[in-house]
Amino acid sequence: MKQCMNFAKGMIIGVVSGMAMAITLKCMIEKNKRLCKKTDKATKAINDIMEDIQALIK
Repeated sequence: MKQCMNFAKGMIIGVVSGMAMAITLKCMIEKNKRLCKKTDKATKAINDIMEDIQALIK
């Protein structure tokens, strides 16, 4: 039970920190269009990697 709670706490911390990072990046991107293009490419690359991992798991 304790391991499950620690896992849940870790997941919550990860989600909250991810949301904070997303908000920060959104503010930066709105100010810098060049950064917007770079982050768009990076997002697409990460999406492709995640799809490949999901395909391997199936």
